Order: sequence, then structure tokens, then C-alpha cells
Amino acid sequence: MALSVTNVVCCYNSVPRLEPTLRHLSEQVVKSGLAWEVIVVDNGSSDNTAAYAKKIWPSSLSDHLRVVTEHKPGLAYARQRGFEEAKNEVVSFIDDDNWVCPEWINLVSDLMERRPDVGALGGFCEAVFEEKPPEWFEQFSRSYAVGGLASEASDVTWSKGYLFGAGMSIRKRAWEAICRKGFTPLLSDRRGSTLDSGGDGEICKVLRLAGWKLYYDPRLHIKHYMPAMRLQWNYLRKLRRAIGASSIYADCYSFASRPNRFGISKLIRENWLFQLTSTLVDLAPYGRMVLRAELRNREGNSRALEVDSLIGRLEALWHARLEYDRAIRRIRSAPWQANGSHNFVSSEE
Repeated sequence: MALSVTNVVCCYNSVPRLEPTLRHLSEQVVKSGLAWEVIVVDNGSSDNTAAYAKKIWPSSLSDHLRVVTEHKPGLAYARQRGFEEAKNEVVSFIDDDNWVCPEWINLVSDLMERRPDVGALGGFCEAVFEEKPPEWFEQFSRSYAVGGLASEASDVTWSKGYLFGAGMSIRKRAWEAICRKGFTPLLSDRRGSTLDSGGDGEICKVLRLAGWKLYYDPRLHIKHYMPAMRLQWNYLRKLRRAIGASSIYADCYSFASRPNRFGISKLIRENWLFQLTSTLVDLAPYGRMVLRAELRNREGNSRALEVDSLIGRLEALWHARLEYDRAIRRIRSAPWQANGSHNFVSSEE
């Protein structure tokens, strides 16, 4: 029997972006007998996103749309509300600027049915631009979650270790089992207009530590709309700084993926002071660029982005100085982990 699918669209002031996103979902070619729904989660919008979603959704499909509100700010909380509201067996998270392919629901259902050991699916993201992109975009497109993760459909659980959050589809019973065993996220992810990030990566790391596989299939094709403001160099710099900040919590899951053997290396590396010192050492070769922000304004300068990412990590480490070591221990001993699920760590972590 085909697995039913819930598509969750998490929104914050999404009126300018939402129409094509919902239109692509309403125009799905769904095979007979396959249950599906769309849930719009309004995460504290002030532009009447909820009313607008109801207005533009086709009346002939009214039974397939629900609009709910999550007052606690943060994409992680909006996603959790989507899980709680979902009636179906698979939950696809569609960003408010994502346009899914016509076969999306059928493909998600079929892939999850055929691969019962998969906890999450991801696909190929194609950038669609409001205006001509800058010359540097292609070089840094991965920061925008654009492109593919492999040349063909494949298990990426340990070869990559992540899926793009845009269009990530999660087996609901897998997530519910993890939450029942006490999982709570370390990251709140995007909050309003902030660029806080890392929540999608956290979901992937939690699923694989719990023994589930991550699977990539390029047929799960999404067009990711890029407005002009996101193509500005300063925006990318802020984004990379936010990514650097979230990396300190990715540490906790990476450490938990390694064998839990006591040793000098583990004792030295898996603590706040070592990570803070290592980040300062990594910054040292960049010299004046670290202290003078104007030197990082030259567009296309990859070293500038590396500095911004490291500064973001350094700032986050400083703010987390009282909780970093506790977070590592918390994930190390988490009861939702599957024994023997972490065979090795991806070289990309």
C-alpha cells in the first residue's frame, strides 16, 4: 500500500513568496488512492500569511489544505508543529520559496515504501533567480543549498551525512520514536528574518545516530527561488557567519558518531577550551582580514567567507562556554541512539 504524504510549508511573512509554492503543490499529479495533504505552519507572521494561504489555495482541493499557527519563533519549532499536525506517514518539508516537481508526492511515497530503512529523503535543488546572479554565485552555491549531492540516486548516510532541508522528507514514525525517547533539538534554526541555521543538518545527524538511513534521489527536483536581496555579498557573508555559529552544535553529533572510547585524543579534543583554541589557530593565518571587516567586502573572495564562518564559530563558542561540554555529554548519552549505528564518520564532517 502506498505511503501517505503530508507536505509542510513553514512560513514567516511569506505572502510575497507563497503563491507559486502552493500552486506547484496544488498541481501535483497524484496516483489514485494516495492520501496527501498540505499544512501551512504560520510561525508568527505579521502579514496575514495564514489568510493569504487559504485565499490562494484552490477551492476544489480545500480538503487537502490546513493552516495552523506556531507561536514559538524558530524553524525547528515550526517543523515540530508540522510533525504533530501531520496525519500521514511521510512528512515533506517544503520551504516557502520552493517549487516542487509535478511527481513530488508520488515519488516521495514510492521511495519511502521501497526503502523501509530510510528515515529521510532529499533531492536536487535548482536555483531560479529574480535577476541575473553575480559571477561568484556558482562557486558558493552550496551555501544556498543548491545543486545535487551525488551523480545518481544513492544512500548518502555516511558518504555525505546530510540532506538539504529544502524538500527533505522524513518518515514520521522514525521521528516520533526519537522524540518519545527524549530528543529535543539543540538548534532553533531560522527565527523570523534571522539567518540562524543548521536545523536540517541536526535532523539528519539525529536520524542516522538513531539507525536510520539518508537517501538522495535527483528525481526529487525542487526549484529554489532566489530574490535579488539574497544574491548580495553581505547577505552571503551573514549566512556563512550563521553557518559557522551552528557548527559548534554539529560537533556534538560528530563526536557521538565516533566510538566512545576513553583516550587522550578524546579527552583533549572533545571540550570547549580545545575547540576555542583551535578556532583561534585557524583564524591566525588570515591576519588583518580578521580584525578589519572592510577587507572582507571584496565580492567573490573565498578567504573572506572562510573568516566570516570562523568568526561565527568563535562567537558561538564564546557564548556557549557554559553549555558546550554539557551538550556533548548530552548527545553522547542520548537514549534515542541505536547501538552500533555509527560505523564511521563522513570525511566531510
